[in-house]
Amino acid sequence: ENIDIDISQHEELLVSDVIKRISRFTNAQIILNETSIKIRGISGDVRDAKANIEEHLTGVYHGYIDLEVSQFGRVKSSVTKDPSHFQRINESTGADVTLESEAIHLSGKKSNVKKAKASVMDYLDFVISRQLQTVKITHRSLFKSMGDPGRLAQIATETGASISLDRDISSVLIRSDDPNDCDKAVELVNSMMVECQRLIAVIRFDTSDAWLLSVIVGKGGSSIKKLEKDTDCSINIFKDEVTVVISADSEEIVKAGKDALENITQQAKKECIFIDLPESSMPAFIGKGGAGIKKMSADNDVNVERTKKHPSTIKITGKEHCVASAHNAVL
Repeated sequence: ENIDIDISQHEELLVSDVIKRISRFTNAQIILNETSIKIRGISGDVRDAKANIEEHLTGVYHGYIDLEVSQFGRVKSSVTKDPSHFQRINESTGADVTLESEAIHLSGKKSNVKKAKASVMDYLDFVISRQLQTVKITHRSLFKSMGDPGRLAQIATETGASISLDRDISSVLIRSDDPNDCDKAVELVNSMMVECQRLIAVIRFDTSDAWLLSVIVGKGGSSIKKLEKDTDCSINIFKDEVTVVISADSEEIVKAGKDALENITQQAKKECIFIDLPESSMPAFIGKGGAGIKKMSADNDVNVERTKKHPSTIKITGKEHCVASAHNAVL
């Protein structure tokens, strides 16, 4: 699949991390050229990658729910008799919902399409109950492994059900005219999920510890690259979730990577601390012209500063024993 682009779009994509971000969650191969973007892979991965790229370029996202021929016929009949179902979804989410060639097509802002797709799935559960089932994926870091085309094709062959990964609703979709086929596939996909979960570690930080993410990454990505090399793990940062995901080929390697990461963060917390002070005492602590903070810094060989987001909080950084000494001095 090719997407034509102009010079300005090519330059924008070169400096942005859009292609990289999309590649993190799909098994499709994305190649950026001066006049086009080439996407290779299985149809579902290619369609998802294309939808995300076009959404970035145009602001319009396209999502789909594929159906079996007989299922599409029943849905079409239901919508034709009572179009109010799709109309309500359209009005409540802001996404356009239409039927086209054995699929339900949704378009609009990506967030609206995701909401609409969840509503459409509820509607389908009523119209074609048990003929379309889902297995929820616990974290998007599992998209690649749970979307493994070989594994999904094997389950489809064994059960007779059609299986695909739907990243919009973080689920594996399983469909068949025979609900028993779906039940068998659900069982196998759940087993696959358990296997995949063993090969990742999801570490979530409190929002107050979000600063640790920059420590893990390091200047120019130096720290995270070294950590990956030393542990033989793949490490992904999800800033919007304040989360780090470690993955590897074995549970033992994942555990070693997790332990190494925890050592880094624990040490970082000893070399960088935050202390809340009463607002009334802050002027005296800072001192005239910052004399108080400067003296505290010099006496303990640390750096002391007042945080911008929280004026009543001070940040102390330096060597572990120096930070501990400054901490005691403040208290």
